[in-house]
Amino acid sequence: MRVKIIGAGSIGNHLAHAARRASWDVAVIDQDPQALTRMKNDVYPNRYGGWDGKIRLFTTAEEPRGGFDLICIGTPPDVRMRIAVQALREKPKILQLEKPLCAPSLDGLETFLSEYRRQDQTLAVVGYDHAVAPSVRELVHLLDEKTIGEVQTLDVEFREKWDGIFAAHPWLSGPKDCYLGFWQRG
Repeated sequence: MRVKIIGAGSIGNHLAHAARRASWDVAVIDQDPQALTRMKNDVYPNRYGGWDGKIRLFTTAEEPRGGFDLICIGTPPDVRMRIAVQALREKPKILQLEKPLCAPSLDGLETFLSEYRRQDQTLAVVGYDHAVAPSVRELVHLLDEKTIGEVQTLDVEFREKWDGIFAAHPWLSGPKDCYLGFWQRG
């Protein structure tokens, strides 16, 4: 399985580690060379016990194109649709986009959907890693057992303090550096 991961931030590190645990061929791309260096020297080794030398790192300028089974996009939401359209044109088997799918403005969504509808070889999925959390498994159990009755609507809200976000993203100096602090960005 050949995997391209776009974005060397926190999500990119998680995705690269998961793909390497499955012994997949992994290429990580980021527009910022410092993000790639930080991934290799700090974030990945600190989270997973050491750097995996089989992960190949590329800046956007030297990005390999085509021949990937899976392309994962772990960028901020406000740039994701533009990148997703480019990724679709590479014709991967699966295109995995992080949640949320796009910024609240929906900029680029129609272009992405139009491009997606024109092809038939790529399955697009939106990643939501909390789906495997113990709380979600318990909710599924309660629904299966009909303990809480028929559910018409489900609204989930996660609240995390900035110190938790900054611990996972040590390169950020404050909310101004992160799309999470700006609803317009996603």
